[in-house]
Amino acid sequence: MTDIFINYRSDDDPFAAALIDERMTQAFGPERVFRDARALHPGVDFEPELWARLRSSRVCLVLIGARWLGLTDERGNRRIDRADDFVAQEIAEALRCGLAVLPVLLNEADLPTPGQLPESVRELAGRQFARLRQRHAESDLRDLVDAVAHWVTPSPVVPQQPTGKSFTASSNSGNAYSAETMTFNEQGPHR
Repeated sequence: MTDIFINYRSDDDPFAAALIDERMTQAFGPERVFRDARALHPGVDFEPELWARLRSSRVCLVLIGARWLGLTDERGNRRIDRADDFVAQEIAEALRCGLAVLPVLLNEADLPTPGQLPESVRELAGRQFARLRQRHAESDLRDLVDAVAHWVTPSPVVPQQPTGKSFTASSNSGNAYSAETMTFNEQGPHR
C-alpha cells in the first residue's frame, strides 16, 4: 500500500527526489513510498500502476525547484500547461482525490502564484509548503518527515547494516546532495 507519492520533474533537481525518497523510505518503509524511478519495474505498464499508487496515497509531495514552472517542450510551450504533462496530471488528480498535497520548495525556489498555474492545479498555490535546502538538508528532511507523519504513521525503526557507500551528486542547477546508497534508473513517464 502506498501512503506517500513523490511528484517531481526529472529536469528540475532530480537528486532531491531521490534524496527525499531515501529519507521517506527509511522513516515509513519502501512499500509505503512511491517514486516512479524506484518503484516501477521494467516491463510494467506504468500508467495504470502510477494512477493506482497515487489514488491509494494519503500524501502527495510536490517537489518544486527553481526551473519547475518554466521548463518548456520542444516548441517552447511550458510543460505545466500541456494536457499530457504527468506532473500537472498527478497534482490535479491528488487534489481531486482529496490527498494532502504538500509542496516542497527546493533551495530558494518560490511557490508559484495562482496566476502562474493552470486552472487544474491552481489550488497548489494556496497550500502550506515545506522547504529542502542543500545547506540545511538534514534538518529540513527531519522537518519533512515530521510533516508527513501528521498523515502517515512512521514504521518502527529497523536497524540497517552500514553499507560504507556514499556519494555526492550535483543537479543541473549546481546544487549538491549527498545520501547513502541510492539506486537510480530511467523508467517511467517523462517528467
